[in-house]
Amino acid sequence: MNILFIYDAPLRPENGGTERATKLVMDELDRRGHHTIGILHWNQTDPAKVFLNGQPVDSISAFLRENHINVVVNQIAFHPRFLSQFLQNGGQEWKDNGGKIISFMHLDPTPVPRAELKKYFSDWNSKNLMGKLKRLAFIMYLPIFNHKNDKAYRKGLRYLYDKSDSYVLMSESFLDIFTSLSGLERAEKVSFIPNMLTFSKIATERILESKDNIVLVVARMDDEQKNISFIIKTWQSLKNHYGFHLHILGDGQDADILRDMAACSTDIHFEGSQPPLSWYQKAKVFLMASPREGWGLTITESLQNGVVPIVLNTSKVFKDIISDASNGFLPNTEKEYTERLESLLSDNSKCRRIAIEGLKSAHRFTPEIVGEKWQSLLNKLQNK
Repeated sequence: MNILFIYDAPLRPENGGTERATKLVMDELDRRGHHTIGILHWNQTDPAKVFLNGQPVDSISAFLRENHINVVVNQIAFHPRFLSQFLQNGGQEWKDNGGKIISFMHLDPTPVPRAELKKYFSDWNSKNLMGKLKRLAFIMYLPIFNHKNDKAYRKGLRYLYDKSDSYVLMSESFLDIFTSLSGLERAEKVSFIPNMLTFSKIATERILESKDNIVLVVARMDDEQKNISFIIKTWQSLKNHYGFHLHILGDGQDADILRDMAACSTDIHFEGSQPPLSWYQKAKVFLMASPREGWGLTITESLQNGVVPIVLNTSKVFKDIISDASNGFLPNTEKEYTERLESLLSDNSKCRRIAIEGLKSAHRFTPEIVGEKWQSLLNKLQNK
């Protein structure tokens, strides 16, 4: 099959989870004999301009026809904008002539929790009278604003489902919330495909012999989305670090704030944005505290390198990856998180035992196994 992916940016696997996951799927489908054309993406500021792998595309309709595209994989399955643009500019004609669309939801479909009201008063004293009046007017409008957003989100999910031949969720645990939000009684077009392992090899137990006393965080420095401040506070609350150091990989908008927060700790190190593999190979413990994730590639990256993950239990999908106290930990509270971390730092044999289980469990997500799920879906669409 000739397969085209559509997204809101060119393919740069180093940028984040969706981009890395896309490249991995493309590579595996190519290995299986398919032809993945690349990423069709739109200019964010000028939606009329369309590109393929960074090169301008004059006509979507002509491109689909000339490249004999069989399947389009829509990687933005939480908002209808890009699929709508694709259909309006030649995609619908292509679909009417037998083209198939897969929409892949890379996120937890659960709506983002509302910000607490106190957030809107955090800078209250710095505002003048007019600023305060405007803020109060905004707060009064919030219920209407939230209602409109909720309605648009639900409508968008249903549009994406209706216009796609298959809608993919990353976990069966997301099905109930998706069907509820999209107003579906039966979700016959929904399939479930997890992300595959990022790195080509799963380490052997020998990697555990060369581990250092490193606790690792790999995340974008966006505290609202990644909650790294929680990890820093947890680390600072421990009375004994047992010779371990906390290393944080990544960069982003909150890097300076987080560095200031950790300034009093001599065993917290910010390593900036860099390839994480060598750090996974050295680390013993991995920490994540995101308020929500669609999957968590860094969790499986940890497992395949013998790093024990401690992940705040905020998303249902985490249970698809971690079996609590077997191949990692899924604490529910700050107290539990601190206790699990201390238990690993203070007990090397326990850390080793769980790391070994993690290495075994990583085999569930090899490209061969996840690729077979993709192949089954493509076969199903081809036979429709």
